[in-house]
Amino acid sequence: MKKNTNKFFLRYHSTTLAALSDRKQQQTMPQSAWKFVFDNVSMALLDALENVKGTNVHMGLNLIFELEGESREKAQTVSKYLAEILLNLVTFTTFAPCNSARLLDVIECGSRGNPRFRSNLFDLESSSHVLGSIRPIDQEKFRKIFDAYKNSHFQQIIMRSLSWFRKGLNEENPLDEFVSYWIALEVLRGTLRRRLRLKMKNPGEWDGVKRIFEEELNFHQFSDMEDARDALLHGFRELGTDFVQEIKDNYLVPSRKAVMFAIGEILELEEDLLMDIAAQSPRRVRLIPWQVIEGRLDGFTASNLDEIVRKPFPSIGIKSKQVLYQVDKNSKLLASVKFKYLFKGPPKLQWRIEAYEYWGDNEAGIDSASVEDIH
Repeated sequence: MKKNTNKFFLRYHSTTLAALSDRKQQQTMPQSAWKFVFDNVSMALLDALENVKGTNVHMGLNLIFELEGESREKAQTVSKYLAEILLNLVTFTTFAPCNSARLLDVIECGSRGNPRFRSNLFDLESSSHVLGSIRPIDQEKFRKIFDAYKNSHFQQIIMRSLSWFRKGLNEENPLDEFVSYWIALEVLRGTLRRRLRLKMKNPGEWDGVKRIFEEELNFHQFSDMEDARDALLHGFRELGTDFVQEIKDNYLVPSRKAVMFAIGEILELEEDLLMDIAAQSPRRVRLIPWQVIEGRLDGFTASNLDEIVRKPFPSIGIKSKQVLYQVDKNSKLLASVKFKYLFKGPPKLQWRIEAYEYWGDNEAGIDSASVEDIH
């Protein structure tokens, strides 16, 4: 007996600097949508925009799915899985990591009555705006990569490796980033070794991976990198600054690019396409931008820890703010942010602010920033 199925539309959001259009194009509505079909599920990829006083501000990507299912729970499971596939492929194409897909809305259309609607509400304050230079997705390249994955016999292996690749790109700690790339290579090593058997007899366990480093990257220190990996994971070396710097300077970028070239080889992507992807630097916002305020404290008398803990610790909060966005002729986002600060601390303490600065991840592509106090 055939089970009853309903049609579902589900919308997800992912925070990322990857975008379908540049900021100037994002000011024109309606916005474009890229459509795909995978396993009888229709999918659409769109820029997520929020209108702030007349300017559309990039918030990341939205993903919309159309599918039939027996229940909302099953539809969510299937669509969530496909959402992460799309986001993995976006990250691979752009080197702009995407946060995990977050379900926003579900519409359930049955044979009787009006469609049912379910929405998850998240507080999208202006502090959550994705500040940085967006990385437009090349539609032609992305289509080629999507189609190659769709037609591949190694989908499970590729997607597992891409998940670790995406995790690595999103890591703040370079050691965690390096380990994520290494795990991605471990996922691929068996497939790469089997491919190498077509060219040589009885290759070693890591020879397929090693060949990627040597032939694609001209990197011939694989054994040193492998030793560093063993020392890191098994505690063979002290985790001092010299060791951390060695991994960061010598092995981080090669391991990242090796994952990309290895996946490209298994998907049989064109060499020119892979070279274009490899030439990109990461475009990520791993740290939320923050302000740094410097100045003097007049009337601050505490001279030791005992005195400090007995009184309110001097601190600064934000009482109110005014935000204005504009997009210039070069498609760059101009942000004007004014704050009114709230000073807290012991009685009679006076503040003298001498400098304001705005800090953020140096890989977010922020050219410059300034802040202003609302007096």
